[in-house]
This record gives sequence, structure tokens and C-alpha cells, in this order.
Amino acid sequence: HTQNLASVSLRTLFPLPEQVIMPAVKPLVRRKDAKKKTTPFKRFQWDRHAKLNQRVTWRRPRGIDSSFRRRFKGRPDLVNVGFRNNKKTRHVLPNGFKKFRVFN
Repeated sequence: HTQNLASVSLRTLFPLPEQVIMPAVKPLVRRKDAKKKTTPFKRFQWDRHAKLNQRVTWRRPRGIDSSFRRRFKGRPDLVNVGFRNNKKTRHVLPNGFKKFRVFN
């Protein structure tokens, strides 16, 4: 009796060994990430408008009398380059790896 090769699974032709133990992948260096700011930068008067409450996106304040732009005490922080994280720990996940897309 000849069997049709399409009906035979590959596992019957090429069985796996009993136990395949893969070593765990670990990052080369685990750095302590020192984030300067973890809360998002809020847009000025984002709490006064319902449409801004949905998704708070940053817009730079440009008013001539804006206390937010003039950095008065008690106002939120403006976005600037000083809040950038360390280049070595930027975009690093808590497990120590970076997320990237694979095209294959």
C-alpha cells in the first residue's frame, strides 16, 4: 500500500528528540534606567476642553502673556531636550531588550 505524501505529517517522517531544552536569552548588560520624567507632558488647559481630554497631545504655548510659556512657578514643565533619557537606556523594555520589527 502506497500512502499519499500529502496525508503524512512531517512529525511522522522527522520526529523530534524527546526533550529540546533551549537556553534562555539574556541581555548583555542590564542597565538601571534613570528616567527623568515618566508622566506625559500635558497641553496647556487640557482639562478645560472635553476634546483635549480624549488624547492629550503636546502643543507648544505661543501666547505673548502665557504664564505657561514664561515658566511661572506652579505651571507644568515645558518640553525641552533636558528631559531626554540616556541614549543607552532609551527605548529599552523592562526585561532589558529593545523592541524592533523583523521583516523576513
